[in-house]
Amino acid sequence: MTPADAQDIRAAIAELREAVATVEKLQREANHRVGKLEGRVFELELWRARWQGAAATSRGAWLVVGGAATAVAIEIFRNL
Repeated sequence: MTPADAQDIRAAIAELREAVATVEKLQREANHRVGKLEGRVFELELWRARWQGAAATSRGAWLVVGGAATAVAIEIFRNL
């Protein structure tokens, strides 16, 4: 290996190190942005789950109310 070859290899390694440093910096910035959004996404998912739970509960409540109303209506018609 000639000294020129070694110098070329050193230059290529220096370029690779710079590229890796740039990628790491971009990755840190992207992770930081995602970290800020992650809390917001979690809050939206939690809000959606609460509404879905409320909707499921209200359907069950309407079934109970409907059943009670039907029973009352049947008793009223029986007593007529």
